[in-house]
Amino acid sequence: MTKYAQGILDIVNASRSHLTAEQVFWELKKTRPKVVLATVYNNLNALCAQKLIRRVHVEGSPER
Repeated sequence: MTKYAQGILDIVNASRSHLTAEQVFWELKKTRPKVVLATVYNNLNALCAQKLIRRVHVEGSPER
């Protein structure tokens, strides 16, 4: 697992709410300032494919 994927997984697991990709991005940026939003999206998709996290759909709001 990459350092970005592990960081994202740590953020998602530590959160008490369902975060958007942008919220994850800003949290990760605190410890990995060079990360770009595309990296977060790519890693979130990979973590979903590996069934380590789940995507939440709420009508009228961004995916979480």
